[in-house]
Amino acid sequence: MKIGIITQHRVFNYGSVLQAYATQIAIERLGYKAEIIDYFSEQRTYFRQFCELPEGWRMLSPKGVAHILTRLPGNIKKKCVFDHFLKKNVRLTRRKYISHQDLQTFPPDADVYMTGSDQVWNSDYNQGVDPSYFLDFGDEAVRRVSYAASVGMEAIPDHEAEMVKRLLSSYDVITVREISAREALQAIGVNNVKVVLDPTLLLCKVDWEKIERRIKRKGYILVVILYGEECGIPEIARKISKETGLPIVELVWNPLKKRPWKTIYGCSPEEFLGYIHNAQLIITNSFHVTSFAVIYRKKFISVKREMYNSRIESLLSQLGIRERYISPDETEEIMYQPIPYERVEEKLLALQKDSYDILRTMIKE
Repeated sequence: MKIGIITQHRVFNYGSVLQAYATQIAIERLGYKAEIIDYFSEQRTYFRQFCELPEGWRMLSPKGVAHILTRLPGNIKKKCVFDHFLKKNVRLTRRKYISHQDLQTFPPDADVYMTGSDQVWNSDYNQGVDPSYFLDFGDEAVRRVSYAASVGMEAIPDHEAEMVKRLLSSYDVITVREISAREALQAIGVNNVKVVLDPTLLLCKVDWEKIERRIKRKGYILVVILYGEECGIPEIARKISKETGLPIVELVWNPLKKRPWKTIYGCSPEEFLGYIHNAQLIITNSFHVTSFAVIYRKKFISVKREMYNSRIESLLSQLGIRERYISPDETEEIMYQPIPYERVEEKLLALQKDSYDILRTMIKE
């Protein structure tokens, strides 16, 4: 049996490619063939990612041109790095789909269609409701399910509610990644929604060590900041470094970014895992960096962003360590307190078992 998965795997982001990889591995462990549908949403084509501008900016204005050119080296590096990882580690469909019409005209061959994880149902992130991520293609007789899909937003916008409910009516089983996503869907009349773990958390540390690239550097504060939203993280890192004597290492994609500490430019997903492995402390505003901090049993704090915080809050609440999630203006003293990883792993193992049971059932029913 072959499972065709549509997800956010072509985004220039560590979490996006690693969750796609993890979904494939988890399904294969259940004895099925997994294939990622190689879909480029119109909002995530390489042209759009290379030339995306802040709202209100014009591409041909001097400011717009400068913005694109400044980001160009990093974007070229990202494309090379993430394309290489996908080619090496992820089974993709032979056909590349560059529009929703493409998927409807040439639907992928699969026994089950699955919406995978990440921000697939976030209409803010996707610049509208993308029917492709709601499996609006292919033979109606093919079973349709979702695994750990994310809404990202606290609620489905009123003007999208009817469309989202209609699209989800074709699903046999719906599972989401956050408690808030279940509540958002229930609010528009979509019921029987279950919450499961993000795919990255279905694999254990030993699994990730198989593909990580070991690095020599050890004993540092690792800083990973998502989408340039600094959230007070540099100030927190600087203070903790001064108090502990640990150096700071930050993973960056802008080769021109200047910091008073070590910056690592353009590392691969395998190297990213290596830097997680060797870190002594981790400070981030990223959901997937938080997930890997838990997997690798690292001391960490996650700092709130301006939006899309529900996924981190949901995960840490489920694991009983909600206190590791702080606002920029809150004390970072929690960093020095030990994390009860024995209890955390008990909860995580129980959640893994439940998630695998649900995944197995949704595929074979």
